Amino acid sequence: MTGEKEIKIGEMEITDEKEILVARALGSCVAVAIYDRQNEVGGMAHVLLGKGNKHRENKPAFYADKAIENLVKEVRRLGGRRENLEAKIVGGASMFSSQSKRKVGEKNVEAVIKELDDRNIPVKGKDIGGTHARNVRFKVGSMSIMVEYKI
Repeated sequence: MTGEKEIKIGEMEITDEKEILVARALGSCVAVAIYDRQNEVGGMAHVLLGKGNKHRENKPAFYADKAIENLVKEVRRLGGRRENLEAKIVGGASMFSSQSKRKVGEKNVEAVIKELDDRNIPVKGKDIGGTHARNVRFKVGSMSIMVEYKI
């Protein structure tokens, strides 16, 4: 099966099909793709915040810690092996003019990288920071990421 599946804020999708997972208008949010190239399974999450303590109903990827935990669990459930997992991350831009909000994207990226490091999942590609929003497409079949800047 080939098609596009949009991943909205706080959502995630995992597949072993030849789908394209899409996250649109990533500003300070971070798209995290975790995959096992050998077993051809992967997933992507659209993370809004680095951390928080509120439970978000039907939002398994709202916070970085839960997003990474859930992605790893679901990729493994579909046949991914822990030792084969790799990641790619996109987003984390500085989208706000306010000094206090300007670092939201940076903090999101730091939280995602920490969660990946804690699980010994190497980051094999990244397009992070800056001041522009991005759209991202993750082709699960080839494990490739395509980034389109929204200027």
